Amino acid sequence: MTAELSPSPPPALLARLTARGIDPASLEVDSRGSIIQTSSSALASRKLVEALSLDVNAWAASTEVVDLGEPLGAGGMGIVREGHQRGLRRDVAVKEARPGPNGNVDPTVLNALLREAWIGSNLEHPNIVPVHTLVRAGADPLIVMKRVGGKSWSTMLREDERPVELGERPARALADAERLRLHFRILMRVCRAAHFAHSRGIVHLDLKPSNVMVGEYGEVYLLDWGLAAAIDHRAPPWVPRLQGLDHVVGTPAYLSPEQAEADADAIGFQTDVYLLGAIAHRIALGRAPHAAPSTMGSLVSAFDRSPPTYRRDQLPEELRGILERAMAHAPADRFASAEALRTALGEFIEHLESSALTDDALRRLVAYRLVLDAPDATSRSRRREARRLATECRFGLVEALRIWPENPTAKATLEQVAGLEVHRALDLGDWRRAMTALDWAPTLRPELEPKVIEARDDQERDRAHLEGLKAHQAQEDLSKNLRTRALTALVAGAGWAIYNLAVGQFVRMGWLEITYGFLFANMAASMVVLGTVNILLYRSLLSAKVDQRAIGIMWVMFGTTTLIWGAGYRLGTDPLELVGLSNTTYMFFIIAMTFTLDGAIGWMIPLVLPFALLMVLDVEHVYEWQAALGGVAGLYLAYLWRPQSTSGPS
Repeated sequence: MTAELSPSPPPALLARLTARGIDPASLEVDSRGSIIQTSSSALASRKLVEALSLDVNAWAASTEVVDLGEPLGAGGMGIVREGHQRGLRRDVAVKEARPGPNGNVDPTVLNALLREAWIGSNLEHPNIVPVHTLVRAGADPLIVMKRVGGKSWSTMLREDERPVELGERPARALADAERLRLHFRILMRVCRAAHFAHSRGIVHLDLKPSNVMVGEYGEVYLLDWGLAAAIDHRAPPWVPRLQGLDHVVGTPAYLSPEQAEADADAIGFQTDVYLLGAIAHRIALGRAPHAAPSTMGSLVSAFDRSPPTYRRDQLPEELRGILERAMAHAPADRFASAEALRTALGEFIEHLESSALTDDALRRLVAYRLVLDAPDATSRSRRREARRLATECRFGLVEALRIWPENPTAKATLEQVAGLEVHRALDLGDWRRAMTALDWAPTLRPELEPKVIEARDDQERDRAHLEGLKAHQAQEDLSKNLRTRALTALVAGAGWAIYNLAVGQFVRMGWLEITYGFLFANMAASMVVLGTVNILLYRSLLSAKVDQRAIGIMWVMFGTTTLIWGAGYRLGTDPLELVGLSNTTYMFFIIAMTFTLDGAIGWMIPLVLPFALLMVLDVEHVYEWQAALGGVAGLYLAYLWRPQSTSGPS
C-alpha cells in the first residue's frame, strides 16, 4: 500500500530524502510492515539479479528433490511451505518468491530471496535458521531450510498482552516480571545472532519480533535476511554494500533515525543495536517506539523522537537507561555492540526482582508520606500505621539491595525512608527509634546523628530529673510504711503511758525518789530504746525521708530535754518541777512534726495541750499527766497513720 503523507515530514527530513532522490509518496510496505522497495534502489539492483542468472545452471542441476506441502506463512516477499526432502527423508521448510499481481516474480523480490538464502547459509549460528540448500521450481528458486516448530515471537507478544487489553490484569507494562524475563531472554538470543552477523560484516536492518521464531523447546531463530547488507570487507562480495543504499529500508515502527533519512554513511552495526533497543521498548511498553497510523508518521517519529521520552514512573531507572542508550539519536552514543546491549539486558534481568521490590517500596513510601502528612498523624492508630509502612519499606529495600547491592533507586529510597523515620521518631521523642533508623542508611549519619545524640542527651537529662522527682516524692510519701509507722506509734504511746504511770505511782508510794541521777538514767534508757528501734526498723521504716525526719525530731527532742535537765541541775532546780517544765517542750516538737511531716498532726495539739499545762500546774502528778499526753499522742498517730487497705503492707 502507499503510505499516508500525514503528518507532513519536517523540512529537515524532507530535504534529506529529496537530496537522495527519494519521494516519500513512493515508500511502500509489505504485508509484514517492512519497506521493501522504492523507485530507485541499489539493494534491489537488476544487475544483481542478472548476475545471479549466470549461476542458474549450478543450482538448477541439483539432484535434490523436495515435495511441497501446505503454506506455513507468508510475508511481503515470500511464501513458506511445508516440505519433505526426499533424499534425506526429513521434513523441511521451503521458501519461495511471492508472485506479483501479474503472476510473475518481481526481480527485487527474487534478489532479496536469493540474498537471504546465501546470507543465511553463510551465517551458521544456533540462533539463525540453517539453510540446507537452494533448489528450483521451474524458473524460480526455492530455499530449503530447517523446519522450526513453534510460533512467531510477535504472536507470543500479542498473546501475552491480550489479557491486559481485556482488563484481566493491571495494564502497567511491568506488572508481570516473569513475562519481562521471558521476552528479554528471547531478545538476548537475538542479540547473539545479530552480534555474530556483525562479526561477519553484515547488518540485518529489519530486526523486529515478526522476524523471530521461537521453537517448541525454547529455540530462538532470527529470520528474514532479505534486507541485510554488508558494512565492511568481511562480508562476501555478493552481499550488497551499504555505500549503495539510496532508499529507506526496514520496518517503519522500528526505524532508526539514519534509516528514516536513508543515510548510508551513518548506517552500521549501531543501527541494528537501535532496532534491538526498539524491540526492548516494544516488550516493556507493549507497542513499537514509532508505531503510527502512517508510514510518514513513523518516519517523523524516528527522525524527531529518538530516543523516546519516558516518565520516571513508567519504567525502572535501569531499563530507562538501557532503552535511552540503545535508541540514542546518534549511533556513536549507543551501545558499542549488540553483545554489549545483551550484557546490559542480562544484568537488568538479574536486577529485575530487586527493581520490583524497589517499585513496591516506592508505593509504600508514598503511602507513608500521606500518613505523616495526615491531620491526625500523631494519633495512636496513625503512629502504628506509619511504623508498619516504614518497616515494610525498609524490609523490601534491604532485600532489593541484597539482590542488587548497587541498585541506585533502592539506595536513594532507603535514605528517604530512613530520614523520614528519624524525623518522625524525634518528633515523638523516641531517640532510640531514630538511632535505629540511622542504621538503615549510614550515609545520613553525618547530617542527622548529631540531632539524635542531642535528643538522646536531652531526654536522658529529663529522665534523670524525673526519676529524681519520683525518688523525692517516694521519700516524702506518707502513704509508705503506714502499717509500720502506725504500729510503732501505738506501741511507743502505750509503753510511754505505762512507764510514766508506774513511775508516778512508785513516787507517791515512796518507793522511788526523783533525782537528777534518775532523770539522766531515764533519758539514757529512752535513747537506748530509740536507738534499738532505729536498728530494728532501719529497712522498713527509715527507708523514707519522712520517717527519718520523724526519728530525727525525736532525737532532737530527747537531746533538748537532756540539756534542760543539765541546766536545771546546775541551777539547783527541783528535779520533779523540772520534769513538768521540760515536758512542755514536747509541744514545740509536735508543732515541728506538723510542719515537716504531716499537717494532720496539728489536730493533735488541742488534745494534748491540756495535759502539757497540767504537768506544769500539778507537779505532784506530773508523771500521770505525762503518761496521758504520751498515750493520747500515740493513739492519735496510730489512728492517723492506719492503713487504708488490707491488701498488703503499706
